[in-house]
Amino acid sequence: YVYRGKNKPDLYGRYFFGDYCTGKVWSLKNNSSNLDIIEHTDELLKSIQSIMDESFQTVEVDIPFTDGKTISEIQDDMDVLHREYYNEGVRMTIKGPSRKIQKILGQLT
Repeated sequence: YVYRGKNKPDLYGRYFFGDYCTGKVWSLKNNSSNLDIIEHTDELLKSIQSIMDESFQTVEVDIPFTDGKTISEIQDDMDVLHREYYNEGVRMTIKGPSRKIQKILGQLT
């Protein structure tokens, strides 16, 4: 893939390629008689992480044991960061996609 976008002018014209087995990504550009190769793996991972963080939410919810279906959905679809049981139910700190978090919160009200 040769980058021709406008957002990153310093990358314009660079050929991007990756190694499936190692998960690493590089770019290269032929500057006259020099072959310029740059590894971009860390840079790309940070960009991907920031995009993911924007679309995820972390919330704390109290769920009564009588609402077992909701507890099941949370444990199947989201990361449970903390779980604390009490007499009537469970308090969970969960992280997941914003739309799923909103759906769960809607079920609890």
